[in-house]
Amino acid sequence: TGFFSSEVDFGAPFNEEDIKTSEGFTDSFLMKITSDATYNYTYTFGGTGRDYGKVVKTGEAGEIYLAGLFEEVVDFGSDFSQENLKEAKGLSDIFLLNIAEDDTLVDLKTFGSTSDEAVTSLLTDNDSGLFLLGTFSSDLNFKEDFNGTDLLIPYGDKDSFLIKITDNKYEYVKQFGNDNSEITETS
Repeated sequence: TGFFSSEVDFGAPFNEEDIKTSEGFTDSFLMKITSDATYNYTYTFGGTGRDYGKVVKTGEAGEIYLAGLFEEVVDFGSDFSQENLKEAKGLSDIFLLNIAEDDTLVDLKTFGSTSDEAVTSLLTDNDSGLFLLGTFSSDLNFKEDFNGTDLLIPYGDKDSFLIKITDNKYEYVKQFGNDNSEITETS
């Protein structure tokens, strides 16, 4: 995963042709390559703003989780032959895609406020659990895309969060912060 601008032939290193053109300044991409270096595809997601794929993980059943940032309006379903428009609430919002082993879009969740958010890590466990780690800087309802409310207010300029999702269902969010800025990173 990552981002690109203008036009890129993602298949060229594999003697394939798969030319993609960004919709805006930068678009996110997800490239799938088999263990024997066979090129499968590149999916792209983008609107007129800056959109970035940040972290990707594979689950126990072969599903793919992709998290990143998006601005403005993005159609996350176009490479899956469906429309799935999301509009950012602020400067940059977080997206989380769940793609099945058969490469169909299973679920899309977004997390955003009137300011900017960031995603830094994505972890999986052995019980279909997914952990999303990042930062937020304005009041944010982390449960909105799950038809609920779990509103967190940052203690300072920027706080860290940890969300747990199991089988595409919201479990909880934990907040880490004080009156300064907290930035989360993993290695």
